[in-house]
Amino acid sequence: MSDIISENDNVNNKTSDDGSSAQPKVPKEKALRTTREAEKITSKEAKKFAKKKAKRKAIETKQAIKREKEAKEQAKVEAEEARKEAKKQAKVDAEEARKAKKLAEEKAKRDAKEAKEQAKVDAEEARKAKKLAEEKAKRDAKEAKEQAKVEAEEKTKREAKEAKEQAKREAKEAKEKVKKEAEESRKTKKLAEEKANMEAAEARERAKRKAIEAEDKTKREAAEVKVQTDKEAFEINITANSETVKKKKTKNTKQLFYKGEVKLLIMPPVDSKDLKELEDGLRNTKGLKILLIGGTADGGIQIVVSALKPIPILNALKETPQVKDAFGKDDAIYISLK
Repeated sequence: MSDIISENDNVNNKTSDDGSSAQPKVPKEKALRTTREAEKITSKEAKKFAKKKAKRKAIETKQAIKREKEAKEQAKVEAEEARKEAKKQAKVDAEEARKAKKLAEEKAKRDAKEAKEQAKVDAEEARKAKKLAEEKAKRDAKEAKEQAKVEAEEKTKREAKEAKEQAKREAKEAKEKVKKEAEESRKTKKLAEEKANMEAAEARERAKRKAIEAEDKTKREAAEVKVQTDKEAFEINITANSETVKKKKTKNTKQLFYKGEVKLLIMPPVDSKDLKELEDGLRNTKGLKILLIGGTADGGIQIVVSALKPIPILNALKETPQVKDAFGKDDAIYISLK
């Protein structure tokens, strides 16, 4: 078919020597017939190829079925062989178990016989041992009696000698005891004097401590009274100041500015967390510098600040979250924390 198409192409593509296309030598009807014949041949080859492919596929399918059948038969054979082998092995195991049982029974009989014979031997040896022990006990008793007699005589002599030496030692010890008691009596008298002096010194020290404690207690009670008085005065001032602030707010008065050193007196009780947050707020205030932080006699806190320029410190403190209330008096600002 390819030869026919090539020949047809050669005929159609042939040109003249001067480069112009030559007229085809074959008529138009003949060319069309050649093309149809070529298409018919191509269709036949395609059908032939498809038929061969289907035949090959059928063969492969048949072979696969055959292999599967052979595999099943092989599995069946192997299963039968395994069953036979297991049956054979079970028979062997049963025979071995029977032999093992027989051997165990024979061994048990031998062990029982040996144990019976050993019991007889042990009984005989025990009888001999008992006899020897009785004979030895008689000998030991005789020897012990003789030994006791000898030891009693030696003990009597030794005790007499020891009694004599003990009497000498006791006489010497009695003499030394009298001497020692006299020395201890002298030392006891000296220790009694030292103890009396020590107790007198301790009594003086206790009296001194009590006097100091009484003085401290008086100071502490006075401080507590002062704290209570200051607190009451502070609460009165807070109330009065609150009323003043309310009136000032209604009148729309100007803020009070501070410049230079200002004392911030925080009344007790003082929460350490609130105090720390208040200090941080003061440090972060522009134009304000903390000069000193210390305690007061009533248990409060004193913070000395310096305002580099006029600052409304009192109003700023009142707006601080940690401050319950605050009011100014003289050159100081009194603060109550929440």
